[in-house]
Amino acid sequence: MKVDEYNNTVLKLKKNAENGDVGAMAQLGSLYYRGVSGNEQNIADAFPYWKMAADRGNDECALIVGKCLQRGDGCTRDPSLGFSYLRKSANSGNVEALDCVAECYMDGFGVEEDYRKGYDYLRKAAALGHQGAKSKLGFYKEPNEYIRENQTGDDDYSNSYNTKSSGSEGCYIATAVYGSYDAPEVLVLRDFRDSFLNVRWWGRGFIKFYYFCSPSIAHKLQKTKRFNLIIRDILNHFVRYLMEREKEWHTS
Repeated sequence: MKVDEYNNTVLKLKKNAENGDVGAMAQLGSLYYRGVSGNEQNIADAFPYWKMAADRGNDECALIVGKCLQRGDGCTRDPSLGFSYLRKSANSGNVEALDCVAECYMDGFGVEEDYRKGYDYLRKAAALGHQGAKSKLGFYKEPNEYIRENQTGDDDYSNSYNTKSSGSEGCYIATAVYGSYDAPEVLVLRDFRDSFLNVRWWGRGFIKFYYFCSPSIAHKLQKTKRFNLIIRDILNHFVRYLMEREKEWHTS
């Protein structure tokens, strides 16, 4: 598309969008996001048009807006508002949104944790053919079994395993290694957890696994000086790597 042709298309779409054309709003968002015809990719310009389309019932744009709000892409980060757009998209039948809403309920990300609701959304996504949801169903327990274990305390690590990753819980191992929850290195690792891992389904899976394993490891670190030094050296390298590439993982 040539520059003049692109500009004419944008002007026409803007006029149609002003007249309430939802398709034009969605198209404008895509044009700005792709940065076609020599223009820079600009998600900040794309976001308002996606939001306009989402507010008028476009489920695909509601999914995009929800994800942007969760990550802070082109807008102010707001996981709670992001969840409301994801749920709006899911309730319109968007399969990808169903899977995202399931993860939010499971993790308490942007909404109060509710395992049963999360499992129901996951089951709906799987029934509609979402491959990721199908795989996750084998990972999560049935709601009655999950609730029974957490009520009776049968699982020694159930509280650690189901810790809300988006909350203020500490990085157990890093805190044990550096001796303080507020150590600069721990702050970097927590930021990486919240800004990068926690907005990806596989990252949230890793966080769950980490909270399952880390309390016992942290306990051992406090008693074994040599092992502590080895882990600290590894973490120091990783923290430096994160600091050098902070812009990359904050915007990816």
